[in-house]
Amino acid sequence: MKKHYLPLLAILLAVFACQKPSSNPSPGAGGSTQKFAVNFKVTGFSQVIVGNARSADTSVLQNAQKLIYVVFDANTKAVVSEQASIAGDTTFGEFRDSLPVGRYVVTVTGIKDTTGAYRTTIDFPGVALTQQGSDVFYKRAIISVNNSVDANMVLDRVVSKLVYQFKGRVPFNAKTVSIWPYIVEDPYALSSLLDLYSGTNMMSQHFTYGPYDYPVPDSLVGREGLTVTTYMMNPSGPISADITITVKDAANTMIGARGINSVILKNNQTTLLSGYLFDSIPASGGVQVKVNPNWGIDTIKVDF
Repeated sequence: MKKHYLPLLAILLAVFACQKPSSNPSPGAGGSTQKFAVNFKVTGFSQVIVGNARSADTSVLQNAQKLIYVVFDANTKAVVSEQASIAGDTTFGEFRDSLPVGRYVVTVTGIKDTTGAYRTTIDFPGVALTQQGSDVFYKRAIISVNNSVDANMVLDRVVSKLVYQFKGRVPFNAKTVSIWPYIVEDPYALSSLLDLYSGTNMMSQHFTYGPYDYPVPDSLVGREGLTVTTYMMNPSGPISADITITVKDAANTMIGARGINSVILKNNQTTLLSGYLFDSIPASGGVQVKVNPNWGIDTIKVDF
């Protein structure tokens, strides 16, 4: 019997050897891992609102010292790619990536002062303000990748600027001016966090504003002209904030204070607070709050 099996086995081997291998599935189908080039370039920063138009500043270095590029899966919101670039990098302002076929949310955030804003590592992916804050720009785009992508981005400002101009002479024993924005009814209702996926000012118990202690320069002690600039996260606005300002000496003892209620802040605009903090306030004086007209067409003025 064995001699009959050997010819049969030889025939079967010959048949299988002549069969052609099945062709590979087409790229990008059936869970393919093929990736396509995705390139984004920051070409400008939206600067000033005039009616419904924005003028763009094309100088990246003048507006940002750090750029953060984050890509999310549009369906799951999971981070699939992230890059950071700082001024001085040879490719600063450009991001080169590769992504599989799919639908994505691409975000780029620009930070001008890295001592006042940072990429968060808890809760959800975001950028938060700290201390005096910073000028921050952001752009969000939804893309479908089934081929290579090349795109330019113009980032929009997502903060409000607060400028405090204190009238009167600075006391000789003044060492710090502490500024705290909050809401009287709920001190933790104002969030300093920008959610990168949605581009909104997301509420989080971990990212609220605390008092910012500004050291009084020795050159201004006993003189006039103290000005402090801070920023608040505000991608849409308007928002309202109550602000407490206190002056402390070297022993951290309060030697003066001022409360300003219902200060209006608008996206991409400066709110100017001007008034007496140190010397006696004239009968017609007080604190004036208005929006710098160089930043927008609206002007808000509050006297109290």
